[in-house]
Amino acid sequence: MVLKTAFAEIVDGRVILPAEALAVLPSGARLFVLVDSEKATVTIHARDPMNPPNQEFLQSLAELNEGLTLDEYTKPVPESELHRRKPIDGGSKQ
Repeated sequence: MVLKTAFAEIVDGRVILPAEALAVLPSGARLFVLVDSEKATVTIHARDPMNPPNQEFLQSLAELNEGLTLDEYTKPVPESELHRRKPIDGGSKQ
């Protein structure tokens, strides 16, 4: 991943993005702006930074673990399960 700092200007209340930023954004893209007034910072994101790409996976895990007690959830995985191999042909477990 290559990160590059670019500068934008505010002209008549509008943010003018540099060509480098426009090159990676589709036309009409909706941008997410995080504003931290305490630090006086504004960060612009092309994707929602509060909804990471693996959110669906994490939601599936939460559903699988729903209803488990804390003891059940934190129970160690047996050594035999850690070394179990998946069958290549879809047959029975080894």
